Amino acid sequence: MTAIGSLTLMLHHEVRINWRMMNSRMSHKAALWCLIGFLVLWHLVALPVPFLLAEMPPIPRVDMLVAMSAAGVFGLIMMLPFALLGTVRLIYSRSDMDLLLSSPLPPHAIIVARVLAIAFGLFAMAGVFILPAANMGAFGNPRALLAYVALACIALTATALGVLIAQGLFALLGARRTRLVAQIVGAVMVLATLCLANLHNILSAPAMEQITQRITNLAGHVPAVESWVWWPARAALGEPLPFLVVTSLCLGLFLLTTYGLANRLIANAIAANGSAERTVRMRSSSRIMMSQRGPVAVTRRKEWLLIGRDPWLMTQIAQQLLFMVPTIFIVWKTSSVSYAWLCLVMLAGQLAGSLAWLTVSTEEAPDLLVTAPVRRRDLLLGKLQAALLPTVLLMGVPLAVAFTLDLWLGFTITLCGLGCALTTALYHVCNPSTAKRSDLMWRGNNKSHGIIELVLVIIWLAPAALMIMFGWLGLLALAVTVPIAYVLTRPRAGAM
Repeated sequence: MTAIGSLTLMLHHEVRINWRMMNSRMSHKAALWCLIGFLVLWHLVALPVPFLLAEMPPIPRVDMLVAMSAAGVFGLIMMLPFALLGTVRLIYSRSDMDLLLSSPLPPHAIIVARVLAIAFGLFAMAGVFILPAANMGAFGNPRALLAYVALACIALTATALGVLIAQGLFALLGARRTRLVAQIVGAVMVLATLCLANLHNILSAPAMEQITQRITNLAGHVPAVESWVWWPARAALGEPLPFLVVTSLCLGLFLLTTYGLANRLIANAIAANGSAERTVRMRSSSRIMMSQRGPVAVTRRKEWLLIGRDPWLMTQIAQQLLFMVPTIFIVWKTSSVSYAWLCLVMLAGQLAGSLAWLTVSTEEAPDLLVTAPVRRRDLLLGKLQAALLPTVLLMGVPLAVAFTLDLWLGFTITLCGLGCALTTALYHVCNPSTAKRSDLMWRGNNKSHGIIELVLVIIWLAPAALMIMFGWLGLLALAVTVPIAYVLTRPRAGAM
């Protein structure tokens, strides 16, 4: 088999696997029709683009170059964390490197195909939103189709930088810590990008005016139009020489990074698999399983040990919580400080629900627990405590701040936050399902888990908002919230 044939075969295999992962929760036809419908709808939304371009007044060339450069840098920053996480997933989550290396496929073709699949995923992720506008804009200006090339160059550059960062982390930290650190770095980068995109909602009007004034002052130091700094923007506008140079540099960086680090990527993937298979040295369980501790305490400690040994799970939970930070600032700015505290109720419910789902639905030895000489009630109580105690501890500092600001505000957030955390955790404890830990974000294959958890959060947000608005009269809303929460959290048929 030729090198091109091997690369094409592997690339088709990777794209098919990624497509199956994307539509794992729906049928292939449903996912395909959803994608087609979304693209058609987005093209309809972009129908006015050629008319807007025709009526737009001429833009100064420097302003156009600045806008194009800012859009390219923002796109690169947005894609970089996903490229980093994709590279880490390539190293850690795919345990088939030994099998592929024993096949007649060239090793470099395997790595190039997998890294190219990451770039293709980044291109598709941004393309479904950007390229319909470019297609419609091409009716007025055919150069709008250069967005395809510009987006491909940004995706290739972001993928190359993600591979370099992942390899640097692997060389500095080793196989066991790179995955955790990469997850943290990626989450922080995504959070920073979201905050940057919502900067006008986060900052006050005077602060935005000050930033705008500083940017205006910097405009006097912008390089001349002929400067090499603007070559990427000029390439996106279709100038022949910058177009050739920039596309060649992006493609060269990708190929140089992929081929140059192919052997290191293979070695790191094998090392990561070996690190995962390494047995963990256990301490004697005699101290843990002391009779005076009781089955509830033993179960609680067992769940904490299991979660603590897999830091990737905690980074996934932290990512879900960090993504709500821009929402907190937006609510703070659009309403008042008191209503921003409602996000703490949502965070408590989400954290308790995630921990409870992990302790109950991802149990690796349910048959062993059933045959253990321990009451099921004690086991579930230990799992419930394992989910609620960390939630209460993490809420402690924010609640203390809320009490110092206003006693009624602190009481409201404490009551509704603890109620939200208790009911979401109780729902998962009373209605366990079998799933993998990697399905944390989707709560396994049971679609009702995520919906009911969202409903529980909403029904506790409502009385919290009413208590902030109307004071003691808002407590009457609990007469509706508590019965609904009881009905939702009670065990379903066949769940226990």
